[in-house]
Amino acid sequence: MPNERTRALLRARELMIELSLAERPEQLPTFRDKAVTVLRHYPDRGEIELIAESSGRLEWPC
Repeated sequence: MPNERTRALLRARELMIELSLAERPEQLPTFRDKAVTVLRHYPDRGEIELIAESSGRLEWPC
């Protein structure tokens, strides 16, 4: 569903921020669990391409 994909994109950004701030290797398993959750609804390459083509703010191909 579109709202799940939107949420996945936003959560992916948050996850990347958390990963960039991780200081200890033992923090990584929790990040893996979060990544699996985010990827469940993350748009695939084709969906991202459609979003980019219909948006004036994104460029495709990248």
